[in-house]
Amino acid sequence: QEVVCGAWNFEAGAVVPLSTVGAVLAGGLKVGEREIRGVVSRGMICSEAELGLAEESSGILVLGEGEYPLGADFGACLPFPDTLFEVSITPNRPDAMSIYGLARDLAARYRLPLRAPAGDVGPTGAPTTGRAMVEDSVRCPRFTAREVRKLKIGPSPLWMQLRLRHAGVRPISNVVDVTNYVMLELGQPIHAFDMELIAQETLVVRRARPRETLTTLDGVVRRLDPEDLVIASPEGPLALAGIMGGESSEVRPETNRVFLEVAHFAAPGILLSGKRHGLRSEAGTRFSRGVDPDLPPLVSARAARLMADLTGGEVAGGFIDEYPAPIASQV
Repeated sequence: QEVVCGAWNFEAGAVVPLSTVGAVLAGGLKVGEREIRGVVSRGMICSEAELGLAEESSGILVLGEGEYPLGADFGACLPFPDTLFEVSITPNRPDAMSIYGLARDLAARYRLPLRAPAGDVGPTGAPTTGRAMVEDSVRCPRFTAREVRKLKIGPSPLWMQLRLRHAGVRPISNVVDVTNYVMLELGQPIHAFDMELIAQETLVVRRARPRETLTTLDGVVRRLDPEDLVIASPEGPLALAGIMGGESSEVRPETNRVFLEVAHFAAPGILLSGKRHGLRSEAGTRFSRGVDPDLPPLVSARAARLMADLTGGEVAGGFIDEYPAPIASQV
């Protein structure tokens, strides 16, 4: 099919969705045959918004190589129709704030087998040069970190974007989307720091110091309180622990190394810091209700493996797990 397209975000060889003459797109636009600069265009290469897969989009939807067979009915390849469940989680059930938590309850109710999430990080490369130190083990009983390197920032695959949107989360990039995806999947918040922006490649978990400030990812400059727990480098705060990261170390288009933080924070401290700053986030909501302290190794491995697979990156060796006083199981 000869189709004229003025979009800039794809090249020869890209796999894209094509609407042929007669197709009706989201919003009621009927695709016709048009002559553009002397060339007859029979069809339209589409964006996510034009297909009704997103509210807005900045370019053509480019599909992953090998993700969909050429010439196939694109609509038939999508995970539709699907069923969306709206659930109200009571404050005493933080374990149900994840897909796996809900599946576990349903498996028990209907006496069905429960498929455990994969926890194998797979092959690893040279050991990480990153370090982590915990100065307040009461507010942060467990802190883990793992490096993923040689990654390439770009869009996450369509299946992940659709699942995130169904859960009310806006897709951003493959690395950021993995952190949100695994949090929704397993209930454990994760944060990815651009490793090149961490002074001395060292993360320090400590209380905020007098007159320290942090510009969080929402663009707000926050004056920190000595009761706030922060994740910092030796040069200053990088994130409000368990609530929101900071702009100074966020993942950028040129990021090629990330330090994945997966930690367990005491619920009262997160709850009070969130209220102090008037800041509510998906991570803060989960931590303030309580998260399983045994989750970090599993979640770190799951996120690192997904991140490496989707970005072409490599998981570094040397998993960091600071857990001086293991918390006894309540079961």
